[in-house]
Amino acid sequence: MDLTNKIAIVTGSGQGIGRSTALALAEHGADVSSCGYEFGGCGRRCKED
Repeated sequence: MDLTNKIAIVTGSGQGIGRSTALALAEHGADVSSCGYEFGGCGRRCKED
């Protein structure tokens, strides 16, 4: 699946299923906007992964 030039907004992406979904979308080329209850968790995940 090629998601190049597509934008994905993933809520709850700081952990769990949301995190896995955001990572999978990014691996397929999507630009991912992450948001969750604690922004620090989302930002930290983006840098780590």
